[in-house]
Amino acid sequence: MPTRPPPRPWTDVPSSASAIHRATSVTSCSFFVAENYYHDGDALIAVPFETLASVVRMAHKYAVQDVLDHALSRLKKFYTNDLAAWQDPDTRARYVAAKDQHALTLLATLARMKHGVPVALGVSSLPVPDQLTIISAREYLLHMCAERTLHLLAGAPCTACTTLAVCSLAREAPLSSIRDGHAFPAPPLFRRDVLQPMAATLWGDRWHMFCDGCREALKEADGKESKWVWRNLPRIFGVKLDRESWPSLPADHAT
Repeated sequence: MPTRPPPRPWTDVPSSASAIHRATSVTSCSFFVAENYYHDGDALIAVPFETLASVVRMAHKYAVQDVLDHALSRLKKFYTNDLAAWQDPDTRARYVAAKDQHALTLLATLARMKHGVPVALGVSSLPVPDQLTIISAREYLLHMCAERTLHLLAGAPCTACTTLAVCSLAREAPLSSIRDGHAFPAPPLFRRDVLQPMAATLWGDRWHMFCDGCREALKEADGKESKWVWRNLPRIFGVKLDRESWPSLPADHAT
């Protein structure tokens, strides 16, 4: 008498159909060479953020480690822990499209990609329950922008200036605009990304009036300010990282 086959194993999959579709599409590419989800030949494909988010969640949920590693590697190309890479948005945009900073903070916690949290928080607008950290940190960053503006205004003419009178006049241009009742020529501080260079935009059309020595000195001072903020960004947003996750972290703040 034939025996009844054992019941087939089943798995509870509460994930949405769209998430499963996106994740399985990428997972399939790990096994079939005919399609590469991350490249078109030798060219990079900017993967939609929601696709990577689905892959990370599904791969984490079902412990598909190689797929998870590939997806996180792609996310890390955009949400980097390197300041020079962060200041090159065009290159980063080749890896990820349609960013969602709020979703990234959740993904980073899920997948232990904590180094992505500081930069995501720095440019995000989260719901009210998550705003306290943002408000405090953004207030601090706004203060840093104001200080940085004063440092730059005090940085010219430099000691190697070759056209003292012209560079002095150029330095005064933003202040002269204010004295004459005009709007400050540079973009508002509250709209600035404190991690991006500020010197050239502070003087706008007058930037070219500075001599080569003053421009270099101002760019160097500007770069030092950016690097200081970058090194301290995890602390500013209350994210505890070690140097492996954030290589430029100051020694006294590594946790």
